Amino acid sequence: MFIVISLKSQQTLTQINGWNAYVHLPANYNNTTISYPTIIFFPGLGEVGTNSSAVIANGPGAYITQGWNGNVVVDGNTVEFIIISLQPSAAYPNEVSINQKIQTIKSLYRVNNNKLYLTGLSHGGWCSTTFVTGDTYGGPYNYASQIAAVVEVEGVVPDDNSPYPNLFDNYALSGGKLLGFEQIYDGRGIPTRVNRMNATRPGSAIYVQTNFGNGGHCCWSEFYGGGGKQPGNFMLDGVNQNLYQWLA
Repeated sequence: MFIVISLKSQQTLTQINGWNAYVHLPANYNNTTISYPTIIFFPGLGEVGTNSSAVIANGPGAYITQGWNGNVVVDGNTVEFIIISLQPSAAYPNEVSINQKIQTIKSLYRVNNNKLYLTGLSHGGWCSTTFVTGDTYGGPYNYASQIAAVVEVEGVVPDDNSPYPNLFDNYALSGGKLLGFEQIYDGRGIPTRVNRMNATRPGSAIYVQTNFGNGGHCCWSEFYGGGGKQPGNFMLDGVNQNLYQWLA
């Protein structure tokens, strides 16, 4: 089910299979037939539910509200994203439920299926990494193969799917890439999954330790932008860039 509800800045509030979602489309979307790289964002635990404004309180939706047009420049080329901030109606949704929403998104928008990305903060990081480790160990990679890259920001440890962290082998072997940010005093076990992926497929994962604020569980705008801030630059794959540029 897809219902357009309202418009806020450069993103439209809709419902996708019963979940609130703010959707940003590239400026020329309606004048083209091309498919676009797509970012799906999941919020933190405090932003889960039915208060739609909460899903864009942080993350790319907050940056768009601040005026971002959803584009980045990489090597002189402009890359335009479809960006969907997706609000689970209840905490810790399972892979089947998330997959249903992803398939609906693919049916509604011109998603480049080779450039579909998941990201999220805290609980949203869990949603992202749990989805790509939702297949049986050794495959088939029905979930993992759909997602080109995951960016988790201080994510909840995704150990619900067993064996952990072995299931990250699936994501590495399916060609996926993981970028994990972890604050210095906010142990989230991200090195465990990064190291597991890199042991399986070298270069498939990146760990970035940060020390914003008090180094604890905080400071989302430092990564995503919003709240008067621009997204931070980090040394990623040898390039000083923000997470959107890395995805592009």
